[in-house]
Amino acid sequence: MEQTRTGGIPIPAADPPQMRCRQGAPHLKAKRLGKRHRKVYVCMTEATNALLRDYAFVCEARRALRALVTGGVRAWQYKFDYKLRWPESQELGLGTYHTSELPFVFRHAWPQGLRHFDAEEWAIADLFNTFWGNFAGTADPNVGAQTPPLRWEQFSGTASYLRINHSPSMQQGLAKDVCDILDEVPLEL
Repeated sequence: MEQTRTGGIPIPAADPPQMRCRQGAPHLKAKRLGKRHRKVYVCMTEATNALLRDYAFVCEARRALRALVTGGVRAWQYKFDYKLRWPESQELGLGTYHTSELPFVFRHAWPQGLRHFDAEEWAIADLFNTFWGNFAGTADPNVGAQTPPLRWEQFSGTASYLRINHSPSMQQGLAKDVCDILDEVPLEL
């Protein structure tokens, strides 16, 4: 298999960036782990990172949202998985990481001079600006001074969430298969 070099790490040219493993990292057999698992991991590091991310962030957020909604609080959930095109994100294979949406929320491609928003990225920043501004003014991201380009449904029994990427849309059941399993793991771990 042909290999390329990025930052001194050999990477098989045929592998997409999200499937790259560090040199010497253990690889998994490329097969599904069962009917409930849709994602196929070929790298132990990627699989471990996904499990820790889901357990610490995604599934904990779902538990908190369920508790809030049960208590009568209106709540909304989103997943930011816009593929950043900034050099450090691509070269390091960072993908969409925790807090990577903040430049869009604050409409500031930081650090200034190194990053610049293109038209699509300004549209994502405008989306955040509309929803966050409306929410700050009315406690509802869909109602306020600006009309959003789509309706952000409240979190409910169907676990609706706004997926913010190149084509924002409403989705159902963020990481449902993984969180259903992890909900059975005692919180004391």
